[in-house]
Amino acid sequence: MEKELLFIYSLIFKEKRNAILYLRAIFAYAFAGLMVGFLWSRLASPFASFAGAIAALLIIAPVWYVCHYRGGIPQNKNRVAIDMGTAIATAVLIKGVLAHGFSQLFLALPTFLCLSLGAGFAGWLYAKIEKGGRK
Repeated sequence: MEKELLFIYSLIFKEKRNAILYLRAIFAYAFAGLMVGFLWSRLASPFASFAGAIAALLIIAPVWYVCHYRGGIPQNKNRVAIDMGTAIATAVLIKGVLAHGFSQLFLALPTFLCLSLGAGFAGWLYAKIEKGGRK
């Protein structure tokens, strides 16, 4: 059993440094999801119509600083980095499912469809911009 686990570990993580980068990214994504899931409603409720902007400044900005600027989520040109939004959406969705059951998951499907279409369009547009509009 131990040999099989070491073999799987060696396939996934070619070097020890890669394993540390993956673990660091997992903790950074978990930090982002937990901070938003725990603090958003507490910070947003007193500010009424300005709730999103205030909560974004007080939650998303520091989380982005820790995760992206300080290197919690490793990024380079040879790898694809999943953005914090995916981790936050997953954490909040799981929180809702655990608190209210699977009905929340089915109610969120139209939102996920719209987000997927928007993300696909953004990726397509980014590719066009990177090419400089040339075919």
